[in-house]
Amino acid sequence: MKRKPGGYGWEVGGPNDEFHPNALEIEFQINETSIDSFDSPSGNASITIHGVDMHQIKTASRLVGSTVVLKAGMGKGLPLSNPNQTGEILNGTVLTAVGNWVGVAMDLTLYLSNHVIPPQDITFPTVEGVAKQIDSSKPRNTHYPFHCLRGQDLCQAIKLSLQRINPDYDTEFNVKDPVPAPEDLYGSYPNFTELCAAMSEFWHQATKKRLRIYPHGTVFSCYEEGRAEVTHDILFEELIGQPSWDGVANISFTTAMRGDLKVGDVIRLPLSDTPTPSGYGVISATGTEAIGLQRNRVLFSGTYLIIGISHLGQFRSPDGQQWASTFFCVPA
Repeated sequence: MKRKPGGYGWEVGGPNDEFHPNALEIEFQINETSIDSFDSPSGNASITIHGVDMHQIKTASRLVGSTVVLKAGMGKGLPLSNPNQTGEILNGTVLTAVGNWVGVAMDLTLYLSNHVIPPQDITFPTVEGVAKQIDSSKPRNTHYPFHCLRGQDLCQAIKLSLQRINPDYDTEFNVKDPVPAPEDLYGSYPNFTELCAAMSEFWHQATKKRLRIYPHGTVFSCYEEGRAEVTHDILFEELIGQPSWDGVANISFTTAMRGDLKVGDVIRLPLSDTPTPSGYGVISATGTEAIGLQRNRVLFSGTYLIIGISHLGQFRSPDGQQWASTFFCVPA
């Protein structure tokens, strides 16, 4: 990001821009999760922009309700550069904007959702004593209905319900065949999160499997667990450190920043050509030579389903782990 020439604020740079030593410093932490459970977090992303001006700090509250799009990856000329791994890691709504001024340093922190929130769900703050107006051309929903008659396709009912709320979003399913509703399914819900949780429960009634609803960019990705059309290979040289346990059966692994993978994708960790005698994912070594041998191999292998992603970015940091993506997985 860089300052606008001759004016307040900043503008976003493009992929072909030359290196700009005065580009604004940006830090962010973004958690990508599905939104189909009642305990889904509403605010799970933060972006801090350093080097803003006084005008931006004074008018920070005006940004509430705005849509922020963030793309990330390893750009041209950087180690592990791969254009196919860059992509959109956030398309969300600003919930709170906070300006800060310490000494001569000014920064602006945005707290966001990981998806675009319908305008009628946003509580706008007052700006200079005058409440920010909501676009009256858009209908104000006080509840979120869902209705699917017995025998009708549940996929179409979910798609229509999601697009009624966010018309700018597309909806994708990894299920090709129609899923008939086992009975009349209907309900009215006070907010978007509860609607998504209810639709996931209706899907479970019809199929005995869990449907995950995950916003990625301007797409609602609806995937049934256990189905995978494409498996993405993770190369050994793309890993930062070794994969590790993250629960009884869950694992996590870290790579350089990438935006091509999303929740619901299936990944394949490379096979190790040396068996581990002490069990799956355990190093058994008697000397430094054995440890050095194992360091060149992945301790985990096989296919895993991504259930969560965390992006951590600070582009001026010399530490490679400050520009990284961590993926949380379960066996697929």
